[in-house]
Amino acid sequence: MLERVGADLWGFQEVFGFQRRWLLGHGLAGGPWAHHGEGRSRCRRGEAVPVVWDRDRFGLVGARTVWFGPTPQLPGSRGTDAGSPRIATVAELWANRPLVVVNAHLDSSSPVARAEAAAQLVELVAERPRVPHLVMGDLNATLDDPELRPLVDAGLVPALPADAGSTATAFEQEVGRALDHVLLTPGFDVHRAEVRRDAGTASDHYPVVVELEVPS
Repeated sequence: MLERVGADLWGFQEVFGFQRRWLLGHGLAGGPWAHHGEGRSRCRRGEAVPVVWDRDRFGLVGARTVWFGPTPQLPGSRGTDAGSPRIATVAELWANRPLVVVNAHLDSSSPVARAEAAAQLVELVAERPRVPHLVMGDLNATLDDPELRPLVDAGLVPALPADAGSTATAFEQEVGRALDHVLLTPGFDVHRAEVRRDAGTASDHYPVVVELEVPS
């Protein structure tokens, strides 16, 4: 599936170090690849949500990890009633124009924690209002759920059409739910956006693939 998609920019979820090494060394065609994304634990290990990009297409301006919760710079921080620490990887890239890419994973057990994280994402985008932002990831909620309302109200636009369908497989019995999103600040031209169900159950979620043009 990775070879068939052939993207220049990837956002992965729940990636351990050994999995990232395999992806960079064997799983991804093309490249050369650069990446950023720390683990979510207090010692910056464990599951990460890395952003991976083709170094021939993008240059790196800066990157950081944000923990969802009252102390976003403190590793291991967690939101209200969150089952575990959750994070976002923020990478500012350059390809003849700036682009901020945010890859996020919101809590699976607490709607309150997801609502807090959504508000944090809005604040993060507002830090650079003149720069295009792409916010993607497993948000563990649909855009109709109230906890994601801050993202919609802030003007972030979903790349996927409303009829794109579920992104969750039967792996965790969440069939029918669109939990994975690519949200854009206004101005992007989306040429194609789809959920790739031909990936089968290689993961518990289907890949979301978007072809777009970044605004100048």
